[in-house]
Amino acid sequence: MRSKLPVFLILFFVSFLTFGQVSGGINDGMNYGFTLIPTIEKDSEEVEGSPYYTQDFIRGTVKIQEKDPLEAYLKYNVAEERIEIKTHLESPRTYQLPAGSDAEFIIESEKFVLDKITAEKGSVFGYFVELQTGDKYRLLKKPIAHFREGEKAKTGYGNDKPATITIEDEYYIVPKSGMAINVRAKSKDLKKGFGSKEVEDYLDNNKMKSEDDLIRFVGFLNQ
Repeated sequence: MRSKLPVFLILFFVSFLTFGQVSGGINDGMNYGFTLIPTIEKDSEEVEGSPYYTQDFIRGTVKIQEKDPLEAYLKYNVAEERIEIKTHLESPRTYQLPAGSDAEFIIESEKFVLDKITAEKGSVFGYFVELQTGDKYRLLKKPIAHFREGEKAKTGYGNDKPATITIEDEYYIVPKSGMAINVRAKSKDLKKGFGSKEVEDYLDNNKMKSEDDLIRFVGFLNQ
């Protein structure tokens, strides 16, 4: 699949995980009770792959405290850390909330939250999928956009290699206090991060291969 995306924007947003600033008129939310800002198309060059978590707009809900929920169509642009909003699926216009808005987005059964966590390799900021939450731990999934520059053919007989973008998921178990732990669905990793007899017994009796296994593991930690 090929999509159009500004290469300089990909590099900026992937490297620093921050919000883009958009210009143009402010939409009053069309009586939805909060501000929506029109997104603006920018000059682009060809990139192989997609910066989006899902390829299509999906019916979901925008929730802001003390505001009525907005039922809309949503799509998460991972590279630009932006959730795009359509109030009508057939409409060509897309919107976003102002940068830094404290909102939750429900896309199908997944809840996206804006957050900042501190892990061993530094701070991670942006939208996370909240997979599990409890009195002791949260499990967060962070989609990450990886960009690779294109390459010109080395000879006249070769073909140019286009720039590519891929999306990969990282998982963090976040304690109520303390540093987040970057984990994979592997027993060895989890035993290293959570060294107790109870955890070892659980992992010896439960295979860890998938996201669902991680969700169940964090549920166990919260018991």
